[in-house]
Amino acid sequence: MSGSRSHVFWQSYRGWIARALVLAFTLAPTSVDADDAAQARFHDQRARQHFARGDYDAAVREFFLEQRVVENPRVTYNIALCFQQLNMDPEAFTYFEEYLASDDDDAERRAVAQRAVEQLASQVARLRVTSSPPGADVFIDDRAHGSYGVTPVVAVVAAGSHEVTVRREGYTAETRTVQAAQGAEATEDFSLTQIVGTLAVACECEGRVSVIDASGATVASGSLPFRQEVPPGDYELMLRATRFAPWRGLARVTANETTSEMIDANALPAATASMTVTGNETGSVILVDDEEVGFTPAVVPNLTVGPHTLEVRAEGRVPWRGEVDLRSGERSWVTATLQPPPYVTRNPVTWALGGIGIATLGAGIGVAVASRNNHDNFLLAEMNGEATVDLVRRGPRLNRAADILLGVGLVSLTASIVLFFTTKEVVSRPSEGTVSRSPEP
Repeated sequence: MSGSRSHVFWQSYRGWIARALVLAFTLAPTSVDADDAAQARFHDQRARQHFARGDYDAAVREFFLEQRVVENPRVTYNIALCFQQLNMDPEAFTYFEEYLASDDDDAERRAVAQRAVEQLASQVARLRVTSSPPGADVFIDDRAHGSYGVTPVVAVVAAGSHEVTVRREGYTAETRTVQAAQGAEATEDFSLTQIVGTLAVACECEGRVSVIDASGATVASGSLPFRQEVPPGDYELMLRATRFAPWRGLARVTANETTSEMIDANALPAATASMTVTGNETGSVILVDDEEVGFTPAVVPNLTVGPHTLEVRAEGRVPWRGEVDLRSGERSWVTATLQPPPYVTRNPVTWALGGIGIATLGAGIGVAVASRNNHDNFLLAEMNGEATVDLVRRGPRLNRAADILLGVGLVSLTASIVLFFTTKEVVSRPSEGTVSRSPEP
């Protein structure tokens, strides 16, 4: 801002600036220690005296000293007023905006600051610097003067070319040349590249690795073999693998290099359990995983925990085969019920009809023989002249009886044969096995 323009601005707002300063100086300070409060009052009184005499350089120095002792948005506001009177537009704009971002709720001060920002906006060049990730320190031109803040930040600079450097721990710093125009706001977004190293972990086992940093946070995890990029530094490695003892160790990861770790984990002894096998057939052969281990009843010891195939066999019985899952800390009891092999059955009527047919056929044959004998006797008696009425009548009766018996026998036997082939039924029941468990004593 030029000197004449600043003078006009000052004359226009001199009355309300003075009132705002009086209000700012008389507001109750924030809660601080007694020594700090005394120092703050001392610098505040000297600053007001310098401001009243128009010595704004001295006033702003005292306000900065006061702000160093006790941070207060009122002091930020007063610093902005001093810079405004010194025609230091970038600094005035910066501190007015900082004040507006504070939680001070004085309506008159906020209105003054807002009008000043709106007027000064056309007199200053601004750089809005953002980064991904945010929270990076921003340096503009001379780094010796310190950071302008952390991203995202708006920095007020002189119009022209500026060298902007963005730095964040763990990321590669980036520098760009940016053009700033008076009365405008230029935006620069930096995508920072994380500095990493590669951590490779291997082991002659299957498991999962966790990578833990100094704060105790898990920064990476994965299955073996493990390979992942992580920020440089010292890490604790933790391995968990089935049938292996937990393992912990340290690894130092260097930037842009690969750190390889070979874990020598200690295998745990395999957990074992026992299995008791009984059944309805004493002396049945017991096979575990297709290997004979004894005869029922028996206790099969020292089997590894997990699933096993169990088979029980007995002569003249259907074998039983199934899977038994042995568990650590539990006793497994298997009872095998072996059934007889399949057999064929038929309708009982088959045998009844067969018996009737055979009996009646036998009786019919016997009657036929008797009929034949009677006929021979009749012929002999007739030759001798001794034939009787009884012999004559007996022959037909015996013939009829023989025919009837032979017919019934043939029909019964035929029906029995038909039933023999049509009522055939195969009876088969599978053998069974039951598994029960109880805690080890």
